[in-house]
Amino acid sequence: MLAAFEKAYPKATLTRAMQEKKAGRVTFELESLAGTIGRGLQYRAEGTVLEIDEALANLISNALKPRRQGGKSGWPSKSRMGSRT
Repeated sequence: MLAAFEKAYPKATLTRAMQEKKAGRVTFELESLAGTIGRGLQYRAEGTVLEIDEALANLISNALKPRRQGGKSGWPSKSRMGSRT
């Protein structure tokens, strides 16, 4: 499983790994960071990918900042996000 992750994301830094059991099968949940891309991945023990969630790390950190002056939230607007909604 780890070899599959490293092959798919050679520049990523693994930030968290957890072993889980779902429907009687052992799975691994990994979190990684590669530049500004954060990923949450779920693998089977043999390396099969079950799920991938990607996020731009800078958008997430901006969204978590306190409200700005003028009452605008830290969440990016559709126009700032472009076509990726």
